[in-house]
Amino acid sequence: MERPRRIGVVTTSFPRWRGDPAGAFVFGLAAALVRRGHEVEVVVPEPRERAAWGRAEPWLRGVRVDAVPYARPRRLEALFFGAGVPDNLARNPALFALAPLAVAALWSAVRRRSPSWDAVVSEWLIPSSLAVGLLGAERPKHLAIAHSGDVHLLGRLPFAGALAAHLADRADRIGCVAEAVRDELVEILGPKRACGRTDKLVLAPMGIDPASLAPARPRDAVREELGIRGFAILFLGRLVPIKGADVLIDAVAGSAGTTALIAGDGPARAELERRGRTGGVDVRFLGAVDEPRRAELLAACDAVAVPSRVLRDGRHEGMPLVVLEAMFAGAPVVASASGGIAEIVRDGETGLLVPPGDATALAAALARLREDPALRARIASGGRRVAASRTWAEIVPGIEQALGLGEVAAVGRGLTGAGPTI
Repeated sequence: MERPRRIGVVTTSFPRWRGDPAGAFVFGLAAALVRRGHEVEVVVPEPRERAAWGRAEPWLRGVRVDAVPYARPRRLEALFFGAGVPDNLARNPALFALAPLAVAALWSAVRRRSPSWDAVVSEWLIPSSLAVGLLGAERPKHLAIAHSGDVHLLGRLPFAGALAAHLADRADRIGCVAEAVRDELVEILGPKRACGRTDKLVLAPMGIDPASLAPARPRDAVREELGIRGFAILFLGRLVPIKGADVLIDAVAGSAGTTALIAGDGPARAELERRGRTGGVDVRFLGAVDEPRRAELLAACDAVAVPSRVLRDGRHEGMPLVVLEAMFAGAPVVASASGGIAEIVRDGETGLLVPPGDATALAAALARLREDPALRARIASGGRRVAASRTWAEIVPGIEQALGLGEVAAVGRGLTGAGPTI
């Protein structure tokens, strides 16, 4: 690797304190770059809450964070964080009025800081990549990361194709977290605009940090604490419609000896708790969990459910990081065949796939796992092999290559049937 460089990371989500799940994968990338010897400066919109982003905070592991105000009084800064931008907008469309202010604030902050950067990574095309692209030809080497919600939002905007072309022209590469995201972006571009631009669209898989998935306590101790005696199914994620926690609750209704562990928080929690009570489900709502607790729960469960749904407007998830975390931890995964999930979950080999939103199919798949220990062991083994190729140590050299920071080997061997990979 060449000499360490200074890298900017522009994002709209980042952990506000140790254990905060918001933008945890962005922090994972930033911390991995620091471990490679780079200096990393994260630029992120200011949250309404006070964040623990002081430079002396040990949990940041050397990552510097600069919060960008975009509205006053501060309580109005409700576009980001919380349930996430798509769900925040769905619940309060008036927040759209803050979008131009946020783009302008990010652009101003990036313009001031970018002269000292050797390269920049932007997470989410709207608004982060747009803000970086407004720097014009003077910008540093730019890798734009496209997830799913941002691409879906882009497709609903006026002149979406022209805006997508503008974003592609203002980035050296657009890294898509899944092939499904890449396909959606190509569709938005359209045949004429895609010509000459699709070569810029590469796969940029998210990574996991193995050290963060090592539980501090043995499995039996955690199960004893939670009072688990039978088959335990874990859900990890925000409690918003697209995550499908309600589908899991319906799936385990009436399943004797089965416990659903719901780890996460969000605006749908009260409704989900009511659903569990009326359905007579043995469900435990654990609230938001930090990194150590996450590792314990993954070790204590018998399966992880990722019942992501496709919303009525067509929005789907890209590649939920919990899939890889569960695989690495050796927990069999049952997941919806939506977005990029089916690109790494091979039915019967590295997990079980079910149609999105189908509680009956999810119940049947979970019953298969519960009744067949050999199937659980086979899936767990296959999942570990996939997850081993998706650690940040494997992925970051490809990020460096895309940013022009040295001649290193390309990565992404965990992808199958995919296009160019960084």
